[in-house]
Amino acid sequence: MNRPLRIVVADDEEDIRDYFAKVLARQGHFVLGTVEDGQQLVDICKRSTPDVIITDVRMPRLSGVEAVLRIRKTNFVPAIFISAFDEAETAAASIPDGWTYLHKPINRTDLYRALAWAAALLEGTRPQPE
Repeated sequence: MNRPLRIVVADDEEDIRDYFAKVLARQGHFVLGTVEDGQQLVDICKRSTPDVIITDVRMPRLSGVEAVLRIRKTNFVPAIFISAFDEAETAAASIPDGWTYLHKPINRTDLYRALAWAAALLEGTRPQPE
């Protein structure tokens, strides 16, 4: 990654949001905000445009998948979906392009790989998720 990414994190578990905020900041990224549901994710992305979204698939009020679909109506943002549920990857597959999936608990190496993928996607190289 050549530059810090501006990232929004959405998860209904506070400890997960805190984990990402700390890990991402240590890697030099700027966390625009952390939110607890999909509707808040849509709202924060209306106010400021992130480079990357990290979102849980299952959340109250609006799923992470539905939130990303709404955000993508006005702005393309790569999405890293996270979940502890195996079927969540299938739900994320409804996103047409620019997404990857990580299974909870999150391995830092996998997270860094996903962020590198998102950065490359933003630079126009369109890598395939691993």
